[in-house]
Amino acid sequence: MKTKEVIKVFISSPNDLGPERKFCKSIVEEKMNALLSDRFNVELEAYLWEDDVSNLGKGLPQKRIPSMEGYQLYLGMLWQRIGTPTGTYDENGVEYPSGTIAEYAEACKCMSPDDIIFLRKIKQVPSNDDDGQLEQVAKFFDSWNFKDKNAGIYGKFKNNNELENYLTNAVFNYVWRHDERIELSSHYKNSGITHLFLPDDSDTRNDSKRDDLKKAKSIRMMAHSGFSYLNNYANRYYKYVEKCLEEGGRVEFILANPFSEMGYYITIGENVQKAATEHIRHEAFDDVAAAIEESSWVRTKLFSAIDGYLELKQRFPDSIELRMCTYEMNSTILITDDHAYMEPYLHCTNSERGMNAFELRIEKVGKPYRAICEYFKMIWDISEDYSVFAARRAEHKDAIRSWYKKGL
Repeated sequence: MKTKEVIKVFISSPNDLGPERKFCKSIVEEKMNALLSDRFNVELEAYLWEDDVSNLGKGLPQKRIPSMEGYQLYLGMLWQRIGTPTGTYDENGVEYPSGTIAEYAEACKCMSPDDIIFLRKIKQVPSNDDDGQLEQVAKFFDSWNFKDKNAGIYGKFKNNNELENYLTNAVFNYVWRHDERIELSSHYKNSGITHLFLPDDSDTRNDSKRDDLKKAKSIRMMAHSGFSYLNNYANRYYKYVEKCLEEGGRVEFILANPFSEMGYYITIGENVQKAATEHIRHEAFDDVAAAIEESSWVRTKLFSAIDGYLELKQRFPDSIELRMCTYEMNSTILITDDHAYMEPYLHCTNSERGMNAFELRIEKVGKPYRAICEYFKMIWDISEDYSVFAARRAEHKDAIRSWYKKGL
């Protein structure tokens, strides 16, 4: 068994939130470890400054600010008190008002903003503020720059349930964002599922696909538009498709018939999103076929991909084939010699580029890979050759117009 990845969470607050600190430690080391440790091969550890700083006596300050270099997540909290100065200074020589603020500043230097959470407890506090602690807390939050992407994630909580939600979300998000360096459980790995890419992993996902496409002798692709693979100006995967063909490989594409229910729903999603962005009302289509044809996903992506296919078909007539699918496609699929990639469609619009939810990378072993190949073949068999689609284009337009009118 591979050594578990240790993920350390630094929990920081003045002493008026001591019970909350201990509560966070129990959530991380008990609840979150029970949920994530075996499945993701991780070991979660929470750090409280009192864990390794000796008792200095009531009212005495914490003298040492730990380095954040060895920690992956930071959770800071303030309520009634800002805390006690520790004799540490910022880069301008100004003393930090407390150890908590110094620890937060240290975290901002060492960690990604996505891994820094700073929370304010908003439960009512006594109105008297004889020592000015409440005033300093208010001053700190008043100075918070919400536009500063490096400031971390800001939030408020009233009770332990809300605090737990912030903490568990932060831990889950960190583990999932870094899943490439955390071993998947043997159950998934034995079935061939080697990677789960999330939107933040888009660059890594693209690099993985390029590595597989570079050596591919066979490429099978199913997508709504195929723009990144068939448009030679997209500059993402086209050159690898071309290289495969030049070296005698086989390429098969399935793209969406735009004049279908599937094409309509992609278009309607695009138009609804546009209407919401421009604060206008989305109106019914006078000519649904024309609206689909003029939509961004068809005009700028699908038709460009088809043009790229026709150019490649002219150069490699026996090695590349495109079919148009009239029926619903539930995911983007790429199948190469060694791996399959599957990204489910969890939205009805392609108006935003990039991954929407997640994508799986699956080795050529086990049932998942075979199931993806079988699904591709089924969609391939029920789709029509592009030449047939082109000849029947007017029929497809009439069919979608008729279907649309029935629904009005």
